[in-house]
Amino acid sequence: MVNQDLRDRTIHATVWNLIEKVGVMGINVIINIILARLLSPTEFGIIGSILIFTVIANTFLDSGFGASLIQKQDTTQTDYSTIFFFNLGIGAVLYGILYAIAPWVADHFNEPSLKALLRFVGILLVVNSFGLIQSTLFTKQLNFKTQSKITLISTLFSGFIAVVMAYHGFGVWSLAVQLVSAMVIKTVMLWVFSSWRPIRTFSLKSIKTLFRFGSNILVSSLLENIYQSAFSWIINARFSIQSLGFFTQAKKWQEMPVTIISNVIGGVTFPALATIQNNDLKLKFSYKKILQLQVFVNFPIMLGLMVMAKPIVAILLTSKWLPSVPFVQLLALAGMLYTLQTTNLNILKVKGRSDLYLRLEIVKKIIGVAFILVGLYWGIYGLVISMVATAYVSYFINSYYSGRLINYPVREQLADLAPYLVASVIMALAAYLLKFILPFGDVGMLLCQGSVAVATYFLFSLLFKLDAVNELRLIASSLINKINNGK
Repeated sequence: MVNQDLRDRTIHATVWNLIEKVGVMGINVIINIILARLLSPTEFGIIGSILIFTVIANTFLDSGFGASLIQKQDTTQTDYSTIFFFNLGIGAVLYGILYAIAPWVADHFNEPSLKALLRFVGILLVVNSFGLIQSTLFTKQLNFKTQSKITLISTLFSGFIAVVMAYHGFGVWSLAVQLVSAMVIKTVMLWVFSSWRPIRTFSLKSIKTLFRFGSNILVSSLLENIYQSAFSWIINARFSIQSLGFFTQAKKWQEMPVTIISNVIGGVTFPALATIQNNDLKLKFSYKKILQLQVFVNFPIMLGLMVMAKPIVAILLTSKWLPSVPFVQLLALAGMLYTLQTTNLNILKVKGRSDLYLRLEIVKKIIGVAFILVGLYWGIYGLVISMVATAYVSYFINSYYSGRLINYPVREQLADLAPYLVASVIMALAAYLLKFILPFGDVGMLLCQGSVAVATYFLFSLLFKLDAVNELRLIASSLINKINNGK
């Protein structure tokens, strides 16, 4: 009965998380297309330079306490209030640091506008610190319905503001205001919809207890974000801010579907799996199903994006963005494994092995830096290829150690995922070969390739009898029953 309840709650949470992420992606796609047409690659490059600093600062802001509060089974009001006030203090300090270094950043990138932009966008850190606990509580309770509404509304309104500003000639400030307004709206709504309020208490014991687990997650996340930001830094420093704009745009298109799949399934499964963290047999079974569901969706999307990148970019963003096509194609190869890496790392967090989580991140980043140094020899494309190579090495490292914890070795995992890869490769080849057969322009080619890709993948999914198809049928049946029962 408990297992069925967990399954029902997880399915319900997954559906609402999916609604949020698909809705947000749809809004972001439309907004991004409009902004890409109104703004230049250089302006996207400038905002990409700012995100180097805000992403790293936001990692410090959470400090790994969000994961700690979710993983811990007996959290108290004192724990939540302590972390709330701690976050406020850290947010203020981090904003002060960003404010102080803004002139140096502007000089370093030889872009005077970065001074005011960084000081403005840095407000995100203070605003975000007010809503972290409410968001964590919703996640721990698997209440993604409320979070979905909040995120959809904040994304829609902030995007509308950005488009209006871009249309009236505000340039890069349109992107800056979009970032800040989205966080302001989201935080206000988190307070409106959440009944949680902090009490006047601060416990060093809570900090110490939660930081034992969270500190490893913090350092791991920090390493990951510094590593990812290094690509933007190097592209800007070694090549040009316009090249950074093309890379930033490509990364957006690769990350949108990957983030949806990773956050929808991974975001729900971490708190759900945490409830059965001591039962390795159930963990392995659930873990296998999660991996299969992820690759069933992610593999064909990434390979399809790689094959159809040129017509997609030409049609949606116009020809001025065509230099981003090779970046999209390379990043799609890396994106195939991103969701798998996230789920493998979630197993380490579920089992409370944040120490192992940190050690693996250190090893992977050492390998990643070595790849970067080698890749730079071949210029900007060699740099991006190094990112792809690191993603594949990281997958094998993550899956090896997470597999050991729940007796699910890499060989067995690969055997379970192989049919999904084969079906996706066949689909991609079928779509790719159309380029040499049909004499269509970008619109006609995209329609034909998309139709053939969907039909081919559906056919081979049935021929290979992929387990994920049956799992999706069960999920759909469960949802229909819940709707019919008025739940």
